[in-house]
Amino acid sequence: MPSGCASQKHGEPSISGNLTHKRAFRPAHPGRRAIVRLAMAGLLAFGCASSVKAELLRLDSASAGPQTEASENGKERLAAGLDRSPSFTVVAEADKAISTGNTAQPAGSSSQRFLTLPPGAKLPSDSVCAAKVRRTGWEPRPQNTAANQTRGRPGAAIDGADPSFNKRYGTRVEGNFVGTTDEIIQWAACKWGFSEDITRARAMQESHWRQSQLGDKTDNPAACTTIAQAAPCWQSYGILQVKGTVHEDTYPAARDSTAYNVDYALAWLRACYEGAFSDWMGNGYRAGDEWGCVGAWYSGNWYDSGARKYIDGVKRHLANRAWTQAEF
Repeated sequence: MPSGCASQKHGEPSISGNLTHKRAFRPAHPGRRAIVRLAMAGLLAFGCASSVKAELLRLDSASAGPQTEASENGKERLAAGLDRSPSFTVVAEADKAISTGNTAQPAGSSSQRFLTLPPGAKLPSDSVCAAKVRRTGWEPRPQNTAANQTRGRPGAAIDGADPSFNKRYGTRVEGNFVGTTDEIIQWAACKWGFSEDITRARAMQESHWRQSQLGDKTDNPAACTTIAQAAPCWQSYGILQVKGTVHEDTYPAARDSTAYNVDYALAWLRACYEGAFSDWMGNGYRAGDEWGCVGAWYSGNWYDSGARKYIDGVKRHLANRAWTQAEF
């Protein structure tokens, strides 16, 4: 099981003020490189038809050319998908929460929210969550469309989780959903019992909601071989940057399917949140700490300095509701 993550270098602040990131990893593939993300140059164009904007506001759907990034060793990194298309500002009402369980709390369809369920809670099915998704048609990342319309496939175990968790939940990871980027985020947050807004904020931190994002380039032939690539290769893919060289059998589905990418990443988070990493995650690790698990996705450790910086970055996106801003 994963251990030995302390040998990693911690991430450095990126140009945009977001933190660079690594994935939680097992010691079989050491030396993961952190990345530095280029800031988006200037504000995105803002504008939309008044009827579309009114509908977005009513429903409160808050939810591609290549982009070059510099790694900490100075090498150029390629991450497809720097968007310059128009974006909407969505003004959110005060949240009226809806449970991700099968019994919904009273709330209007325009303001339902999927929130985090405690450890041990019964998790809703794919189909239940698909029915609860607020479908608005809002798509701030049209370049995600092909991946958003691609379903995943079962078969990958949740990396680092104990056998009992994988036996119970591993077969749930399928990416069996299609929709807009935000609808996919809603669906997976519902399915795994997590806050949809924290998930949106994590996607901001990881990829600015771009499924085409590539990360963690390596020259290590052994690492690249695990995803059938020649060195050098990209290791992390998609909206939540699933690291294919660590999370075995997730590549290429995590690259090709947005739903699978988010499905797997939140399954991993649920395993952490349920205490399924107790045989390798040290430093006071415990079940029921969502933020601790968010940080562990980045650094592979429990509240080390890299994890804390990453958590702070996600919290900034959450506080600002960055996906609702004009520059998004």
